[in-house]
Amino acid sequence: MGDRSDAEVVDELIASTPWVLRDLSVSFQDWKERVLEQDVASIDIVIVGSGAVGFSMSPLKLGRPFRESSRNRPSDIDLALVAPDLFAECWECFREFERRRRLRMDYADKRRMREHVYFGHVTDKTLPRDTSPSRSILQIRSAAGRQTELRGHPVNIRVYRNRTDLRDYQLQSLRSLRRALREAT
Repeated sequence: MGDRSDAEVVDELIASTPWVLRDLSVSFQDWKERVLEQDVASIDIVIVGSGAVGFSMSPLKLGRPFRESSRNRPSDIDLALVAPDLFAECWECFREFERRRRLRMDYADKRRMREHVYFGHVTDKTLPRDTSPSRSILQIRSAAGRQTELRGHPVNIRVYRNRTDLRDYQLQSLRSLRRALREAT
């Protein structure tokens, strides 16, 4: 990472072709268009996590190599969808379910979900099933999983309100990683 700032490192990671797709015969942009097969011009996909760099940057699994699908328990693929309209739809879904007292989460999960929303993202696993936003996310997850390059890897999705929120989250993660490395040495 040399003399570059954390922000420069994060910007490069977000803008570059992910490690897991390094050997594509088509551009990363073409790959994204294949995944986003429906008319979703307002969505961008960024692969983050170990699929982006080839190893885990999590302090709990630091340096663990990305595991290909042919081995036992392949690595997850973490997709970040930068999708303002979908984010708003997810938030409205949460609010509607909560108003009707149909949001099936314990207090700690609700609190975590609200914190995530505050910081500009929604995780796919917290959305109520069989809702419009959950169907949209499922469609993208299915399309990504059908792509040869990701076949066999579980796909996780976070929907971000905007690119700044994605960047801020990645920046916070990188800084946490640096702290953990300093404490370990």
